[in-house]
Amino acid sequence: MLTLHKSLSNGRQPSAPSFILLCAVMLWLPPLTAKADDVEAVLHSLDYIAVDYPGTVADGEVVNEAEYAEQLEFSQHLLSAIPALPPKPGREAILDQARNLFQQIQDRADGNVVARTARNAGRQLAQLYQVRLTPRTVPDLQLAARLYRDKCVSCHGAQGYGDGPTAAKLEPPPINFHDRERAMERSVYGLYSAISLGVEGTAMRPFHELSEGQRWALA
Repeated sequence: MLTLHKSLSNGRQPSAPSFILLCAVMLWLPPLTAKADDVEAVLHSLDYIAVDYPGTVADGEVVNEAEYAEQLEFSQHLLSAIPALPPKPGREAILDQARNLFQQIQDRADGNVVARTARNAGRQLAQLYQVRLTPRTVPDLQLAARLYRDKCVSCHGAQGYGDGPTAAKLEPPPINFHDRERAMERSVYGLYSAISLGVEGTAMRPFHELSEGQRWALA
């Protein structure tokens, strides 16, 4: 293939056997699709904005400067992350929503408006790139309880109040899973992606060592 590449780049026509080989390779290669991690990262950002932005602004005024700055950063990153995904009909419409989302956050729009824009973009993105939003099998919750004790208790605490042995040293602090209002805004997929990808700027790391089924069970 290296010889073939050089002959093409030099403007010479490839030999018949080389040309046949090139055609065969082109037919064999699978169609270009988005990397799962890339699409999941965009969905993760959209979910994060939908859940956390409403708490950063009230009546058009920023009430949490650090969190608001993160929302701006996440939404601005989407403007380059979405165009980097493989082109598909409908991708440009999602990018338009991302631009609108960024403008809304810059304008300190109402939290419900921003959350609705982020969720609509996420739904369209998941449909366009055929992202699985549910586990393949019924999660093993007994396994999840053991994994939680091994992987999560040190930060989130035995009962999930965000009061584990290392919690006091962390900034921002670990999520309190008993925050009902916030919990009601989360999707199971959003939790799964947080476990899979981690949360930038926090102590929440990606748990790559866990299988897909284990991560769904924890979610």
